[in-house]
Amino acid sequence: MITVDGDQIWERKADGGFPDIAIVEQRVRDRVAPGRALGHADKKDTEPAS
Repeated sequence: MITVDGDQIWERKADGGFPDIAIVEQRVRDRVAPGRALGHADKKDTEPAS
C-alpha cells in the first residue's frame, strides 16, 4: 500500500497489481501539488503510439 499524508493512493489488490512508476508519480503529485506538471510523465498518455 502506498499512502500520502494518510490517504491511500495505491493498494495492490484493489488497483490490480503493482503500479507503473508514472502512475504513482501522477497520483502523488495530484495529492501534494495538483497544479504542478510532471513533464514527460504527463505527456505519456497524449503521445501517439509508435
